[in-house]
Amino acid sequence: MAYVRTTCILLLSIACSPSARADTPTLQTAIGDPHDFKLSGSVRLRYETLEGQPRTGFRSSDEQLALRSTLSAEYRGETFLIGGEIYDSRAYLDKAGSAVSANEVNALELVQAYVGIDVKDALGNGTSAGFQFGRMTLNLGSRRLVAADDYRNTTNGYTGVRADFKTAGGTVGTLIYTLPQIRLPDDPPSIQKSEVRWDRESFDLRLWGATIARPKAIGKVTGELSYYRLQERDGPTRATLVGPSRSCRR
Repeated sequence: MAYVRTTCILLLSIACSPSARADTPTLQTAIGDPHDFKLSGSVRLRYETLEGQPRTGFRSSDEQLALRSTLSAEYRGETFLIGGEIYDSRAYLDKAGSAVSANEVNALELVQAYVGIDVKDALGNGTSAGFQFGRMTLNLGSRRLVAADDYRNTTNGYTGVRADFKTAGGTVGTLIYTLPQIRLPDDPPSIQKSEVRWDRESFDLRLWGATIARPKAIGKVTGELSYYRLQERDGPTRATLVGPSRSCRR
């Protein structure tokens, strides 16, 4: 039986009153807190140990010191926005035979780099629509199918287009057509050295679909309908999980 222990070390975590927290310096306040530009960052350090490795081919006892640093910036004008986010995910204390992978290590990666536009009354009076293009993270619906992983040391990135709309009656929807980013490097020697290599996307791996939600569909209950499909195609160096395509519905 495997035993896993995780110790989270939250840097700059201070128990204080709400008024004291409001006075805590941030990157945003350091630049004067402009209304049209947002700047934020985070650093998370976590120590993990494992006893009784359940998978073959790895050390029976393992440990890892996972460090994740992020920096994001976004400028929002009246009808457009431009933004980006860097993730620097690294792991230490791993030894030969450790199970460290691209799930833990992705050094200096530009996970997000996007532009977007907002369109008022796109579908008639009282409606709105927004479009986003480029590299992005996604949190859709209840996050059961498509989400930016926060507990893991790395996150999920996508390259493509996203469209959001809202009708005058309050119905909201999101449509996406994206190429999920494959985290690189993915070979053990490069991962252990935290090599910097640009993540790759291609039409061999595609994720597309939509979510539509209507508030008070039945009484106070919100009705939501989603359809997403993940399509995969084998490549010279990467085999897919279940053949030419895989779909997921809800």
